[in-house]
Amino acid sequence: MAIRRDQGHLFISGLATIGLGLVVMALATLVTTSREHGIRIADQLIDAAELGDVPGATALFDPGMEFLVTESDARPSSIATITSSLESLAGRNRIESNFVTRMEATSPEKGLAIVEFDCLTRTAEYPMNTATSWLLHAGHQPDGTWRITRLVFVEIDGKRPNRRTLP
Repeated sequence: MAIRRDQGHLFISGLATIGLGLVVMALATLVTTSREHGIRIADQLIDAAELGDVPGATALFDPGMEFLVTESDARPSSIATITSSLESLAGRNRIESNFVTRMEATSPEKGLAIVEFDCLTRTAEYPMNTATSWLLHAGHQPDGTWRITRLVFVEIDGKRPNRRTLP
């Protein structure tokens, strides 16, 4: 198929548009959004919990992280509380199977990601599937890393958890 002289400018414009589109797509792969950082850190926390990897999980926490049991919890707990629960996953509450059934992330502002996720988990101590819901806040740190700044245990088997629910 021959291109007529008067169509040459349309052909060049089309090639330029395709080239620009390819450049934009390439640049998009180089940029990680706050939302994507939040999903990545939530996945890392889930992986560490499944493996009973306490040091791996706690390395994701900001030193001032708050751990709350329900969103209305007026008494945030320290890292020590969640560390104790994580340690039980390395022992008597070892995770035998875990499925993430939902994960949604938003970024209300630059440098902050909020991730909601649900898991269906079976442990060595409790061989029935248990459904849990979690809310995680991840923030961009001055050193360039992302850390969990808040973790909320929202629900267990459709009910609000309490501190006695923790292992």
